[in-house]
Amino acid sequence: MGSMISRLRRRVHVPPPPPLPLDDDDLLSETLLRLPPHPTCLLRPSLVCTRWRILLRDPGFLHRSRAFHRTPPVLGLFRISQRSGCFVPVGEAPDRVPAAGFALPDATSWVLLSCRHGRALLRSRPGWLQLLVWDPITGHRHCVRLSRLGSHVKACNATVLGDPVGLGRREGSFLVAFVFTGNGRASACVYPSETSAWCRLITAETPCDDVCDKPSALVRDAVYWLLDEGGILELHLGKESFASVEPPPYAQSLYLWNIQLMEAEAGVLGLADVKQYSLHLWAREADRDGNANWVLRTAIEP
Repeated sequence: MGSMISRLRRRVHVPPPPPLPLDDDDLLSETLLRLPPHPTCLLRPSLVCTRWRILLRDPGFLHRSRAFHRTPPVLGLFRISQRSGCFVPVGEAPDRVPAAGFALPDATSWVLLSCRHGRALLRSRPGWLQLLVWDPITGHRHCVRLSRLGSHVKACNATVLGDPVGLGRREGSFLVAFVFTGNGRASACVYPSETSAWCRLITAETPCDDVCDKPSALVRDAVYWLLDEGGILELHLGKESFASVEPPPYAQSLYLWNIQLMEAEAGVLGLADVKQYSLHLWAREADRDGNANWVLRTAIEP
């Protein structure tokens, strides 16, 4: 009898229990992918176990997350000044990131120029001998030497452009665009991170000698800078060419720091100006004949 029971036990095959949904890496990845893209929302699940942490840090997962959510969250802003710069976080606790985590590199040696696509661009102090591309999230720094380009010019500016430029660049790559003016001409050079070398110099005549040191505006694949006399300089990255853009009416008579270039709705060049405590928002739109003209979209009165 005992031997019969033993034989029956050996014949009975008990299937293993089905895996839990979160034991499947693909299902877990799809679940975590739908979390809000804010860093604090990813930090908490990364503390669950090593497996989750490895998955959340995987470059492939991060790439899919950026593609899934498209627009990353705004964590804060950098307040730019000639003497120093500081990070000002936005949002409420617990999603408010600490300002100390985004402290700028040595303020005595670097001046903040601009921020775009998750990176900040700084220049050496004094002079324009080096540029520093800094990723505040990862802490990665990339130095770009300017000794040949920036040592003999007085009016210059620069900006950093990330992956969304739309020029078919590799994931994680960036561009630095450096512009300088003088003697009635504008010159620019582009530095792709893939080659770590400056491309050919682009030059053109300009109606004004000086480009100002205000942050630029990126609209599709063109970068725009303000000139000291109120004009606008356009650098088309795809065509590698310059163009001059006339500002809206009366903008040239305003104080330069009351004007800011930006991208307006529908992906066109925009401009905000303050005149006698009123805010005006302009957009450069094409008419039926394809000619671009400035249109006042919004006027906010006190």
